[in-house]
Amino acid sequence: MGTSLNEGAFSVTVTNRGVGPAEVQRVRVLVDGKPAVDWLDMEAMLRGRRRFFESSSFDEIAGQVVNPGLTIESFKVSDRAEALALFAESSRVAIEICYCSSLGDCWLERMPTPFEPPTTDAIDGCKPDANPFRAAGPETLAEMRAVIARVSAGGDAGAPDAH
Repeated sequence: MGTSLNEGAFSVTVTNRGVGPAEVQRVRVLVDGKPAVDWLDMEAMLRGRRRFFESSSFDEIAGQVVNPGLTIESFKVSDRAEALALFAESSRVAIEICYCSSLGDCWLERMPTPFEPPTTDAIDGCKPDANPFRAAGPETLAEMRAVIARVSAGGDAGAPDAH
């Protein structure tokens, strides 16, 4: 797993570097030690506001079976100014991913900050969270629908939503 700032885009990716499939059981994204519910909630915790951009993309990690060598880009912001702002605050973000092999062996991968290498520890199993992290939660999906409606009506997709 990792974050990057490439060609003005900020992204969070997960790659299976193992030899077998990995079933992602649980994802946690923490800002200053507090859990975020989705990527826009992470942004709100970092920047004090939620804003869905036409240049944003989301792909779910939790529940996915990631084949060896496959990379999932779970979150990406292509708007250069927003990407730079998110990257500047990313040292406050920690990510944990709990995954299991098809043989039932489980591991917890932790990335304490994007500037430190992740650590991986074998564990007995992945316990579910009461409020699991999702790439795009209900509020984010509602914001996406609102942006699509604005764009369809000829409006500005990048205009801030009131949150």
